[in-house]
Amino acid sequence: MVSMFATLAKQETARIFERTIIGLKTARAKGKRLGRPPLPEATIDRVLTLNRENELGARRIAKQTTIPLGTVNAILTRERKRACHK
Repeated sequence: MVSMFATLAKQETARIFERTIIGLKTARAKGKRLGRPPLPEATIDRVLTLNRENELGARRIAKQTTIPLGTVNAILTRERKRACHK
């Protein structure tokens, strides 16, 4: 009995996965933008300005601006990578 329920659950999981993939493909075909929206340029500029001109680290910038620390780190890391590839 337990084996039968496990098999049914596995099949349902596969069906859910297939429907999700189909839904994502349909959304892309309709031109929907998937994922997290890009950060506003004003936020990026503010973080970079505080880092360059005031020589503040990520934690201080996050505290002063109420921008999440992860977001500040992502902006600074992206900028460092961009500077290295120039």
